[in-house]
Amino acid sequence: MEPGLLLARRYRLVKRLGYGGAGEIWEGVDLRLKRPVAVKFLHEHHHANPVAMTRFRREAEITAALQHPGVTSVFDIDEYEGRVFLIMELLQGSDLSQLLAEHPHGLPIEQVLALAAQVSDALTAAHAAGIVHRDIKPANLFLLKDGRVKICDFGMAHLANATRITQTDGFVGGTPLYMAPEQINGHQTDHRTDLYAFGCVLYALVTGVPPFDTDACAAAVMYQHLQQSPPAPQTLRADCPVWLSRLITELMAKAPDDRPATASAVASRLHSANQDRYQPRHRRQSPSPFATLTSGIICVAFSRDGRTLASGGFDAQVRLWDVPTGRNIRTLNGHSSAVIFLAFSPDGRTLVSAGAGDDHTLRLWDTQTGENIRTLSGYSNEITCAAISRDGRTIATGGYDAQVHMSDVRTGRSTLTFSGHTGPITCVAFSRDGHTVVSAGAGDDHTLRLWDTQTGRNITTLRGHTSPVTCVAISPDGNTVAASGSDDRAIRLWYLDERRPTAVLTGHTGEILHLEFSPDGRLLASSSRDTTVRLWPLHSQHPGQIFTGHTHTAYAVAFSVDGRTLASGGRDGALWLWQVDPA
Repeated sequence: MEPGLLLARRYRLVKRLGYGGAGEIWEGVDLRLKRPVAVKFLHEHHHANPVAMTRFRREAEITAALQHPGVTSVFDIDEYEGRVFLIMELLQGSDLSQLLAEHPHGLPIEQVLALAAQVSDALTAAHAAGIVHRDIKPANLFLLKDGRVKICDFGMAHLANATRITQTDGFVGGTPLYMAPEQINGHQTDHRTDLYAFGCVLYALVTGVPPFDTDACAAAVMYQHLQQSPPAPQTLRADCPVWLSRLITELMAKAPDDRPATASAVASRLHSANQDRYQPRHRRQSPSPFATLTSGIICVAFSRDGRTLASGGFDAQVRLWDVPTGRNIRTLNGHSSAVIFLAFSPDGRTLVSAGAGDDHTLRLWDTQTGENIRTLSGYSNEITCAAISRDGRTIATGGYDAQVHMSDVRTGRSTLTFSGHTGPITCVAFSRDGHTVVSAGAGDDHTLRLWDTQTGRNITTLRGHTSPVTCVAISPDGNTVAASGSDDRAIRLWYLDERRPTAVLTGHTGEILHLEFSPDGRLLASSSRDTTVRLWPLHSQHPGQIFTGHTHTAYAVAFSVDGRTLASGGRDGALWLWQVDPA
């Protein structure tokens, strides 16, 4: 196989992503639907092995049958010159084994709980369909860049009511570090086998290490699973809640009958035990967040009067908060994927939200009643970013089709389309007067492009970034564009009359994900994967403020209209309000 190869007159290989004992994974592109895909090949020498072929085809059948956001999607299966391959969704992010390598003492408890809730929900769906995975482990749990978790690799899975595949020809029915006792003994496996492995995964996420000695040989590890019990997670991690330590211990019970009965029961316990995390705590000057949710926050927005704050995140819900009291006014449900954008109308009576992934919709909400007033659909590509004009009448969206689409908020009618980028659009922003939109491209397109919203003309193209631009903002006076690339860890300021980056702001140690100018243009706020939120004074020598409190990636920032308060939200589910010192 080589880059450029065309499969089934539809799929073009781009580059190889991985190579293992059973097969290899390539990045590809579906030419018909114009979307990136992953192509999984079974090694040639396995084609003569009926067990390997059965497993490979069963993976396709089982995964394709599971239509759940927590399971990797399989789109197609075909052959090329006698080699079978699967076409799957291309995942962007890292698996949990990589995340564990970065956190040798365990992940933040808030993050563990968010991940656990997602995995238990996906297992509930799989088990309800009669599917047992049989190889749940960190390497088969993939964390997307937007915080969602996907269960991967159903090659070891079987249907509860189907004939089992014999474990021969070098295939091992699981991974020793996460293998249930009944699996080791070769006894019948069922959904409780997955629950045992899930308990082992949670143990590793909390403590940083698997439950049994990783330096021991496979046989010794299997013996420990059969005969020994690991120390309770709480004895290794002081901040591990008692209830979570107890749940992990129950999941890892030697006898299947002693484990929780179902994944649904586990999910219910996780959600129930975390209900108090949904209750807001309004302490603007204290070291506690304004509110903490079990699901990460991607976007935040203030109403014009500053009394209402909206938050949206990975759980596909929008929440409205009363800023003076910290009370959760209402929760808006309707999106089917993560909410990536929020904006209030000038009068505060309407809220606009955008859904990511396969949602493909913009929704307008009545902030007084919570009613979904209108849904703007028809977007053929995934919405990756959005921005709204200050008058609230026009919305700009970007996606994988490399175009910026302008739509009338009231009617949903498309008004303009800007074409010129050669890669997916990663971010868009309006100038204060609404006459200009700036957009940024990914892939091999690292440009910033400014568009005239009246004529659709490409006013100028700014070049100089060496990696995909992750965030962009325009100053209130329309003279400055701030942008940062995925590999930069720095912010570049472009003064438009000079058309080149004239200042570079450094200090973040991780990728910068969101930028926003203060209403008076004196400050620039940024959020980053390094967990910090920073303020950058643009017209003085005064050092900027650094806000620390998030325990994981800080995704979004938003200024109140008076510029005195900055809101931030992150993957840890924390929503913070910060007091802004005058620049």
